Amino acid sequence: METKEILVTEEGYKELENELEYRKTKLRYEISERIKGALKEGDLSENAEYHESKEEQNKNESRIIVLEHTIKHAKIVKHNEKNKDMVQIGS
Repeated sequence: METKEILVTEEGYKELENELEYRKTKLRYEISERIKGALKEGDLSENAEYHESKEEQNKNESRIIVLEHTIKHAKIVKHNEKNKDMVQIGS
């Protein structure tokens, strides 16, 4: 199956990279620390903090996969200042 290019502006590409970096480092660490803390409380069957943190971890990991895919297939498009009569990405 062929994957199509994903058109993004240079600014949009940088935002994707920044979000990916944040999610893979800071947010991943914060979530793992919350899970560790919740595990210390014992019984997991009624531990809301543990279950909420695990759900957040799953959402974060899913978003990381989406961001990595988007960045891998992104094509940066330049905004053409000269052609003001045409709708463009980023206009």
